[in-house]
Amino acid sequence: MRPKVYGPDTNLGWGLRSWIEMFHTLHAHRSMTWMMFRRNFMARYKQTLLGMGGAFMEPVFVVSSFIILDVIGVWDAGDTGVAFAVYAFMGQALWGIVTSGINACSVAIPAGGSLVGKINFPRETLVIAQLAQVIVDVLIRLIIASAVFICCKTVPAWTTIFFPFAILPLMMFTLGIGLLLAFINELIRDIGHYVTISLPFFFFLTPIMYAPPEHEWMQKIIAFNPFAGLVLPPRDLVLYGHISNPYQFIWASILSVVLLLVSWRMFHISQVRLTERTGGR
Repeated sequence: MRPKVYGPDTNLGWGLRSWIEMFHTLHAHRSMTWMMFRRNFMARYKQTLLGMGGAFMEPVFVVSSFIILDVIGVWDAGDTGVAFAVYAFMGQALWGIVTSGINACSVAIPAGGSLVGKINFPRETLVIAQLAQVIVDVLIRLIIASAVFICCKTVPAWTTIFFPFAILPLMMFTLGIGLLLAFINELIRDIGHYVTISLPFFFFLTPIMYAPPEHEWMQKIIAFNPFAGLVLPPRDLVLYGHISNPYQFIWASILSVVLLLVSWRMFHISQVRLTERTGGR
């Protein structure tokens, strides 16, 4: 194996060489990412009452509560164009990427435990491993959504084949926020808490459990809401066969790429500081 030479500026700078080095380092430690994912996966379901079955219960309880409220007239979902159960389960599955991803990634460094201070490896693997666990949870939610499609006799549009590509910007946006919070939480501990409690606010500002409103001021809010630009298009492809607001999806996707790259670089530069703080506890 060719030896790797470290210089004083190896971990600094924003040039192309720095990005290439980051990609090579992450690729070289892909087995470490897989190992961390397996450890997180086993730890999550070990010594639990329902095991993976518990992951099925959360989306069922959340969506069922909105369905009941809609039926009794307390919650007006509006005209969703399809059965509300299908609309809600698809939206909740996608929103789960945001909530579970941000929460899991933001605590990835403390979850790494003693490995952070003892082993030399890119700390990004901890965050990516956490996001991989979130993807498993999303797949479980999509299985539930598929069952709801069958029960409601709803046929997905043929554009569903583009669904995996449509959720990539949402995952990049989530990973970008997760990387940003992962190192900020080590410096300012309550930032992650404030981000977590703000997510329900964005949840209700995004047409996940209700049809896009006709009120002009609400439409403007949604138009500038990046979560709406990333969560709604994948659902639109499955339910309606088209993206209702492609321009919003484009700018939100560009924002996701920029956020991910900037957050990743900032996280990478701060690795030494993270190791010092974590190793000192």
